[in-house]
Amino acid sequence: EKVDQKPVHQESEGSDKVAEEVTGTQFIITLPDMDDTDETNTDRWGIYKVILYAMDDGDMDGWTVEVVFTAGGDQTTAQSNPPSDKIPCDFKDVEKDSTRSRNFFCPSRTAANVVHIRGDSNPANLAEVVIAGKAWYKYPCDKGYYNTGGNHASTGQDCQICQDGARNHERGKESCVSCNNSVRNVYYTATFQHKVEENCQVCLNYQVANNEKNGCLECPAGEEFKYTYSTTDFDAADKTKVEACTSLKCSPCIKGKFRPGTAAKDEDCQNCLVNQYSAVGASECDVCEEHTHSAPGSSICTDCKGKTYQDVVDKDVTELEENEQLYKCFKDTGEVCLAETAIVSVYGTYSPKWVKVGENKTSTVSTTV
Repeated sequence: EKVDQKPVHQESEGSDKVAEEVTGTQFIITLPDMDDTDETNTDRWGIYKVILYAMDDGDMDGWTVEVVFTAGGDQTTAQSNPPSDKIPCDFKDVEKDSTRSRNFFCPSRTAANVVHIRGDSNPANLAEVVIAGKAWYKYPCDKGYYNTGGNHASTGQDCQICQDGARNHERGKESCVSCNNSVRNVYYTATFQHKVEENCQVCLNYQVANNEKNGCLECPAGEEFKYTYSTTDFDAADKTKVEACTSLKCSPCIKGKFRPGTAAKDEDCQNCLVNQYSAVGASECDVCEEHTHSAPGSSICTDCKGKTYQDVVDKDVTELEENEQLYKCFKDTGEVCLAETAIVSVYGTYSPKWVKVGENKTSTVSTTV
C-alpha cells in the first residue's frame, strides 16, 4: 500500500503539496493522521521503503532518507524505533549505480509519521517520492512475530516474538509454527534468528531437544539414544541423516539394563551384572537381597532354593567363581571366608576359600621341613 504517490518538485508551492520544502534539496513529509481507505485514525505508519524518482539522469547518491515517530504516543513492544529518533533508511548495493530512481529500505518494524529527505553534493532533481507502507494497525507483523489478525497495534497487544520451540518465516501471521518432535525429538529454536527461519534448528551429535525445545542435551542417566535408520551408515553429526531417521529419541533402559550419568553420549544401556537387577529407566542396578540370586540382565532376583550348599557341593569349591549365581546362594547360607590370605601354622600353609560354619574341612597343605 502506498502512503503517498503524488509528485514532489523542489519548486512546488501551494496547499496541495505533500512535502514542506525546507531548502532546494530538503523535504519533510508529514504523513496523514487518518487512513483514508477506512477513515480510521492512526498516529503512526509502518514504513517499508521510500522510493525517490529523479526528473532525469543524475547523482542519486546525494540523497538520504530518514523517518521519525513524533506523534507523541508510546513505543509499542514490537516497534523497533523509539519516539523522536531519526532512523536512516538505506539502499541496497545492487542499486548503487542507479541514476533515475532509488529504493530506501527502512529497518524492520519501523513506525513513523514524518519522513525527512535530504540531498547533498548536487543530487539529481526529484520528480516523485513514493512512501510504501501501511497504517500501523494494518502493517503486518514481521518474521518471527505473531499477533491477532497478523498485524501490529498502536494500543493493546502489539506483535509478539514467537515462543521458544516455534518459528515463523513469513510476515503477517496470527501464530507461530511449533517445532514438531513427535517423530524425531531434535528440533528447537532459541534465538530470534532461529525464529525467522523456515525450519527449526536440528540437534546433532547424539543430542536431543530439551522439554522446552530451546536447546539440546545428551540423553540423561537411565536413557539411551535410540534411532531408526534405513541403512548402517548413520552419522549423528550429519543433519541430513538425522532428519532421515524414521524415529529418534532418548529411550528409557529396559528392565535388567542400566545407563549411568557418566556414560558416553553414544553408549547404549548395559546389562546388569550377575546377582543384580533393575527396573525400567535405571541409572544403576540394585544388588539382589540375601538368599536371592539372578543372571546377568535380570529385572528380578530369584529365591535360593532349599539347601543351596547341596546345589554346589558336587562342585569343586575352589572353582566356584563369583560371577556364578549360586556363588551368592552358597555364601548367603553360611559359607564364610576364614581369611583373605593363607593360614600359616606349624602344620604348614593352608589357603582356604569358603568353609561352612561348624563343618570340618580338610585340605592339602604345603609343609616346610
